[in-house]
Order: sequence, then C-alpha cells, then structure tokens
Amino acid sequence: SGDEMDYDEPDGCCYGRATIRAAAVRLDEGDGFLFGSLVTPQNFPVLSSISLVGHVLLDTTLTFLCDALLAIPTLEKIQLSDLQLSSRGSALLVSALAELAPRLVALNGVPVARLIEQKKHDAGGGRMGVGTVALPRHVEWNDFSLGVLSRLHLWPYVSWQVVEADDGSDDEVDPAVTPFERLALTHGCVTDTGLRGLCALLRQMLPTDVGRSLDGAPPLRVLDLSRNPQLSDLAVAELSRTIQKIPSSNLREVNVRYCRRLRARSAFELLQLVPKGREQAASNLRVINGVDVYALQAAGKMPTSRAAVAEGNPLVIRIPSSFAMGQGTWLHALSECDAYFFAHILHHFPHIPYCHLHIEVPSANDLPPLECQVFEQHGAVKDVGGHDATSTKLLESPLCRTKQCAGAALDGVSSSGWGSTSVSEGDTTLDFAVQSAIDSACRFFEACPVSTKLHVSIAPRIPGSQNLEDHTDIVMIHSEEEQGQQTGQPLAGGVFSRIRFNLRKQKKRRALEAQPEQDSPRHTPRHSDDEGETPQKPKPKKKAAIVSVPYVNNINAQRNHDCFATLYGEGVAGEVILEHQDIYATHPKNRGFLSADVKVRNLFQVCASVDLQHLHLMPRNLFRPLEAKQIDMSLLTHLNLSYNELKDGGVQALLEALAAASSIVVHIALKGNLIGDDGAAAVASNMPALGLLSSITLADNNITETGAVALAEAIGGSLLHAMPEAMDEAMALAALPMLSVDLAKNRVREVGAMRWAELIALHPHLQFLSLAENEIAYQSDQTFLALVYAASSSPMLSVLDLRKNARGKDLMKGPVDDVPASILEALKHDANLVETEFEEQASQQGVFIRQSAPAPRRAPRVGPVSSGRHAPSGKENVDVDALLAEPLDKSEQSIEDFGLGADDDRLSVG
Repeated sequence: SGDEMDYDEPDGCCYGRATIRAAAVRLDEGDGFLFGSLVTPQNFPVLSSISLVGHVLLDTTLTFLCDALLAIPTLEKIQLSDLQLSSRGSALLVSALAELAPRLVALNGVPVARLIEQKKHDAGGGRMGVGTVALPRHVEWNDFSLGVLSRLHLWPYVSWQVVEADDGSDDEVDPAVTPFERLALTHGCVTDTGLRGLCALLRQMLPTDVGRSLDGAPPLRVLDLSRNPQLSDLAVAELSRTIQKIPSSNLREVNVRYCRRLRARSAFELLQLVPKGREQAASNLRVINGVDVYALQAAGKMPTSRAAVAEGNPLVIRIPSSFAMGQGTWLHALSECDAYFFAHILHHFPHIPYCHLHIEVPSANDLPPLECQVFEQHGAVKDVGGHDATSTKLLESPLCRTKQCAGAALDGVSSSGWGSTSVSEGDTTLDFAVQSAIDSACRFFEACPVSTKLHVSIAPRIPGSQNLEDHTDIVMIHSEEEQGQQTGQPLAGGVFSRIRFNLRKQKKRRALEAQPEQDSPRHTPRHSDDEGETPQKPKPKKKAAIVSVPYVNNINAQRNHDCFATLYGEGVAGEVILEHQDIYATHPKNRGFLSADVKVRNLFQVCASVDLQHLHLMPRNLFRPLEAKQIDMSLLTHLNLSYNELKDGGVQALLEALAAASSIVVHIALKGNLIGDDGAAAVASNMPALGLLSSITLADNNITETGAVALAEAIGGSLLHAMPEAMDEAMALAALPMLSVDLAKNRVREVGAMRWAELIALHPHLQFLSLAENEIAYQSDQTFLALVYAASSSPMLSVLDLRKNARGKDLMKGPVDDVPASILEALKHDANLVETEFEEQASQQGVFIRQSAPAPRRAPRVGPVSSGRHAPSGKENVDVDALLAEPLDKSEQSIEDFGLGADDDRLSVG
C-alpha cells in the first residue's frame, strides 16, 4: 500500500534496530576480524565513505581494520571522530591513512589528495610553497588529520585563508573572521602522534624558507591540549622548544592542564616559555596554562612593599565539577605537571599575595540517573532496600568513563590521581574522584612557597553554570568596575565573571517579573493610553525592588575567605546585589554530598584558609576520634564550614581539636549547621583556649536563650559579674578580644538579648553584633530598646544589626522588615538617638550604625566594619571608616593598654 511505501528504505541505505546505547563501543579482536571479513570489495564494490565515531579500538583490532581499509579501492572519504586508541595504535592507523592518502578526497574534512597533487606540482616546478590549497571551514582536528599532514609534509601547501563553506551553500563569510585561530581539538583523544603533528605545523612559522607563501603561516592563537591523559613529557618538551624558536608567532595561549601522564619535568619545560628580558617585547605568548604571565610581569615591576603585596592580585585555580562526572572520574584532578607549574609561578612571582584553589563538587542534579537508586531529600543515596548507598559507584557503567579514559588505560596510565594515598587503584566512585582532587591539592600546597598564603574552597557547582567552557577556569583575580565603587574587594575574573553576569541577569529578570504585580495600580494611570505596554514601560525604573543591606562586615577579612563573596560576588555593590540564596538556592537537588569516606583533615595542615560549604559535612569527614590531637593546624587562620551538618557533636569535636592544637585561627564561620544550645556551650567553653579568635559567625542555627547567654558570658568574662564602680583594667583584660559576633537567624529572644545588651555596653573590643531575626521584640519593645541604648554607650561597637525582630499584625507572615514606629518614636523622644547617634535611614531597617563621635570613655576602633556599602541612593552614606581615624582624647584609654596593637595582623581589613 501507499502507507507501507513511506517506510521503505531509501536506495543505498540499510537501517537496523538500535541494539546498544553507550558512550563508547569497544571493538576487540573478534570485532576487527568480522569487520575485515565483511567490509570487502566483493561485498561493497562501490563503497566510497567510511565513518567511525565513538569507538575504543584495541591494537589487535587495528590490524584487521587497517588491512580492510587498504583493500578497498573505491574509498574516497574517511571520518574518524572521538576514537580511543593507544599511542602505538594511533601511530599504526596514521601509517595506514598516509598510504591511503593519494586517493582520499577528504580525511576528516581535509582534502588530502589535492594537497598531495599540489605538492607534486610545486616540486616539479622547482619552487616550494607557491601554490596552496584552502581548507574547508569544518575540519576535525585530531591525531589522524594532524598526523597525516605531518607525515606527508603537507603543511606548507595548506592555505589558512577563510573560504566559503564547502557544503555548497551560498552563505557569505566574513573574511575578517577565521576559524583556525583556535583549533577545535577533541579533548581526551590527542596522543603524542597528534602533538608532533602540531609541532610540525608550528615549525611553518620559522623564517627559513624565503619562497614560502604567506598563506603557509597559520593564524593559530590558542592551543588547547588540556584533558588529554595520553600526552607524554617527551612530546610536551618538543612543543615547548618549538614555540621558543618562533617568538614572533601569533600564538597567545598554550594550555596542557589536566594531562594525567605529565610529570614535573613538563612543568619546567613550560616555565621556559615565560618570556624574560628582551623576549617580552618580541613574544606574543601571554597565557600559559591559564596564567596571564604578561600581567604578572607587569605587576612585578610595581613597588614590592608589604602594602602593595597585600593588595595584589591573587592566583585562583578552579577544578570544574565535570572532573567527577561521566567524562571520567579522574579527568580534571591536578596532575603533577599542573601542581609544579603553579607552584613555580608562585615562587617566581613573590608579589602574588595568596593562592586560592577552588574545587567544584557535582550536585544531585549532575549525577547520572540510576534505576536502582533514589537521591532523597536530605541528599543521601538509598538503594531499593533503603540502605545507605552513598559510597557505591555513582557512575552508570564503566563505559561511562571509557569514552575519555580508555585510551589512557590502554597506555597504562594510572587511574588514581597524583598524590592520592587514601584511595585504591581502579576505584570509580564519586568519593574516589573528590578524594583524589583533595589529595592532589594537598601535594600542590606542599610545593608552594612558605610565604604564600594558601586558600582552599570546596562547594557544589553553581546551578546554571554547567554550559560554560572550562578554558578560563584558571584566572588571575583582577579589579573590576563594580568592586571599585564600594567595597574595594577583589573579585575573580574569567569564568567567574560570566557566572556573576548570568546570576545578576537572572535576579534582575525575577525582580522585574515580580514588580508589576505589586506596582501595577500605581503605574497604570501613567500608561493608560496603551494597556498592552503597561508591564514594559516601568521596567527600567524597578531597581528599587532589589533590597540591599547598609553595611559589609569584613572584620578579619572574613569576606576574602568566603568563596561565594570572592568568586561569585555575594554582597558586592552594583545595580543588582547578589545575596546567598541568589547564587545558590538551598534545594536538596542542588546540594553536594561528601560521604564519610571522604577525608578533608589534610587540608587543615597545609592551608591558611579552609572554606567548605554546602557539602553535608559530618564530624567523620573532619577528624577521627583519636587523631584530632595529632593534626598540626599551626597555619590555619580562617575556617568556614557553613551550611553543613556538623550539629552539636561535630562543633564540639572541631573546637576541641582547634584548642588542643593551639590553633591561631582568627575567624570561624559555622552558619547553618543545625547547632543548638549544647553546641553553643561547646563553642563558649573552648573560646578562651583560642587566644587569637576575634570573629565568629553562628547565624542560621537553633541557638536559644541558654546558648546565647553562655556565649555572652564566655566573651565578657568577669565584666558581666562585676559592679560598674569596681571595674578595673584587670577585668577588661579578662574579656575575650572578640571583634565580631554574628548570631542572626537564631532564637535568642528577650533573655539572651538582654545578656548581650549588658555585654556590649561594657566590652572594650566588640565592634559588630548581629542579632537579626531572633524574635527579640515579639513580646515587648523593652529588650530591643535596651540593645540600642547599650550600643550608644558601648566603647567600641560600630554596627548593631537588629533587623526583622518585630512581629507584624499578621502573625502568619512572620517578622516585618522595618522597625515598628513605636520603637523609633521611643528612640527619638529619648535623647533623639536615631538622628544624633545612628544613621537614620539604616535605623529604620533595624541596622544601627554609629555616626557620632565616641563617648569620652570610648577607645579607638581597629579592624573597622565598612558601612555605606549598599545603602539606597538618595541619602549620603555614613563613612564609619573615617570615624576610626579620629584622634584619641587624652582621657581615653588606649587600645595598647589591653595588649592589642592597632597594627595587629589579625585585625587587618582585606
């Protein structure tokens, strides 16, 4: 019938049912024998094209495959894409293709036969390089296309000028744009054969042949060889020495990151590419392994004072989350070459203030779907029986990683990461991948200079950033326009700047979408002429819908040790201000998970700053019961373990370990760790043993009145138990030198808040206190007013945050944003504190920022809290930093009397 004819197979085509679905198909010796037996001139007398895509070919298979290809006289086109072979197998297949080349119209899109004819023509005329053959726009560059062109010496006859598409279309092509500035090399499929072919291409830039056409010089600007685990040190050495001979080439970037086989000697070869002296003017090479050496050299010529080094641009290294996904569980961990290269960069450029290594962990959305496992709400993986299966293999099958790693396995490259001592060979779990990255990071830090501060952060991948390329994952932090306006905080560039741009764009779009529902009655009269444009016209004026905060707490440079602030721009001033929930929504599907088998304790021994957020960390991940006292944490100064699951037991074990190690930690952040009163009591009991601890963040926990009172009494010491007339210098010394305390989003209530009011009125050092969202003014206004009065008489307090502590008329909606009018009226009638002592506009939100001169007994401030960072336009911001420079009255007590110098390192502001 006519309907049946629609499903007939076209002439020359034969369709079959799909029998297997996998990332790659392995062809063993038997498959090769079948291929050679079936693909013959007798069975296919007019076969003209063969395509092999996504296969793993053994050396024994290639024998039958090459014989079959050579035996087909009608073969004109061959397409070889995404093949995994050993280095020996790749060389064998290139030899066969070179023999076939004279009759191949296209090899991966390269017109090999025409190039050979052009070579013969020029050789017969006695002049080399006069005639060239233009390449089509779409060429697959891999071992086979590069190797054949190099082996047959066809590079001089290749024209790199842009030509029209070879598909017969009439589309116009911009002659100013060339597709060959960045060769699209297939990651994971390039071996030494392909790299040597690239070296032969680069040698065409050498000024040796006078008669060569200008078309023979390729406009290659970016050479990305990353994620190729089969590259050897010998091939990288040849590449490095070839580039050194052509300093005037167009090449601007070379990248060989994440190549598992490369050792330390390759790092030294790459360091030879860094231009020195007179070479800087002649060389165009600027970026090596993602590091902008030109910018580093320019920064090194500036004054090398201590202040200049402190404000310099740090080095940021990002390990993307795909290192633990289907492309290969160990694909993106630092190799030995990477570690030594970055370490020597830090040695050669001592003006780099610190190095920040950021490891992305896959979230639940990134994990492949498993038929027998379900990712439940709390993030643990359960099998069909309900048992914990988090440590089981989370990859779909061994073939899932075979696609990019089979060739390396054929060459005998180890699957364990460099420096991995706590994982077993052949393990393919997600835990193995994360542990391998952590171990390699520790080995890298051990090779860094002693004077360089080392920061490490581990966090899940930010939702929406999976489509961004990884070639800019290692960047230098640079100054941006947004940071210079307000905070002066350094922000990471490269891929992080694109993530911040996308996040701001998303938040702005959400704000504009939500605004018409609230303001449509107000805007409708203005645009009543055309109702269809009513939702569109007010959009440019809806910037006020984005709520901001009037201060930035950066005491002890704590924001510089929070990856969400330095990398993703949390709280940075601008048209759109990103909050934590805008960057990373705490949804179960977005959270990462580290099982108990992943150990992070080694990071505490080699890093000055450890930042681990949203990882479901438990006490077992940090220390074992008997090893906590054996860990050397003498370098650790900043610790951020926010948004995990340490709970009371984990916090107690952590603080006891820090105290037992006599840690010099100055800042601890433990937001969102389900900490209760027992955990707060553990913190309070161990704080006296941490003599340099001066800022702590316990926001977003379950601390009530009991825990708040324990913390206040531990910080205040004997100040809270002495009569005012009996206070002396010894009692002031008994108070802990705490500068900043954040207890927002707890349940301190009236009793706990009253104890803190007594503390801030007397404490000689405390500069910042946040008790936002603590149900303080739910029953009455007295405790709220007591805190404000205590802040006005405090000798040091600069900022008191009491937002969202009053309940509105609708009890179901929770606390209100602004301070109730009754409280503001009481403050105005009593000494008019709102207008004279505190910044008025911020006070209406519940943030009390000191703007008047200190009381007579007030000591000078050190380590200030920056204010006026995000205040809405329309009122001049109050510069609290200027207050800190006010001269000290002779009757006031100096801060040096308490044993704290104003130039103390732990009080510096980043």
